[in-house]
Amino acid sequence: MLRFGASGIALLIGAAATAQAPTVTFGLDLNPRVGLDSSGNQIFRWNDDVGNFSRVRFSANFENELHVRVFQKLERIHNDPDTSTLDEAYVERPGDWRIGKQVLPFGSGRIFKDSALAAKLDLDLIVADLPISLAYANSEDRQKGFTARFGDNVGVSIAVGDRFGINAASFTQIRPPDETDRRRRGYGLMYGADVTKKTEGWTLAAEWIRLRNGETTFDEDEDVVDGLLSYQFPYGPLVQAEATALVSSNRFNYAIAAEVPIASNAFLAPSVRYFDKRGWTASVVLRVRL
Repeated sequence: MLRFGASGIALLIGAAATAQAPTVTFGLDLNPRVGLDSSGNQIFRWNDDVGNFSRVRFSANFENELHVRVFQKLERIHNDPDTSTLDEAYVERPGDWRIGKQVLPFGSGRIFKDSALAAKLDLDLIVADLPISLAYANSEDRQKGFTARFGDNVGVSIAVGDRFGINAASFTQIRPPDETDRRRRGYGLMYGADVTKKTEGWTLAAEWIRLRNGETTFDEDEDVVDGLLSYQFPYGPLVQAEATALVSSNRFNYAIAAEVPIASNAFLAPSVRYFDKRGWTASVVLRVRL
């Protein structure tokens, strides 16, 4: 935590030294959750069932187009290998580069959501107008190596290095976020493809991720195939259904969820999930963005 806290302060000071009169804003994302875990126990968590944290937001926008962003967790997820209370802390020139603790580019961002100390470049391939995100991560005892995503609504991704996929916020379609203990585990090679199609309130998303070169014997080779279908009612709730297959181990997980507006910046989000060989979970999340 101290290492990333110092990094965030250094980023802020460095950006402030190059510009005057930043526009500073603060905010709050709340995702408190109540429900039942896969053992039938009642739980209360400050993160939702797909690993989104409750967190405080800080941003500073400078005249030279540099932006500083800091996201402070209100609570860590139990057993999360990421022991920092900072979710993200970085300086960036939007659309060009980003340096600091950040979510690594890979896939749609729904399944793999590892946050690590990294440097990222955002590029466009002129010939095909193809957006490209490239990152190098170097987090002590955690993720180290390169990740890349090529594409927009249709994309391909690759990660090469050590210990990818260990954060509690990642792969929540496979297991609940607070049922992980993956210190010094993860994968050395991941690659996959994803597609997202939106039309008239409907969203169809599909993603495939191949996991190889596990850090331990418990990190077996696996292919994850996920499909999601959602519909946003006009001025009403969002409803969605999701299915996830672990091909190599012949396991199937399912989820049904909704997001119901109760105020201009508040939603109730009930969900029911089934994890093969783990059981059912059920929860209700109160999403508030201030």
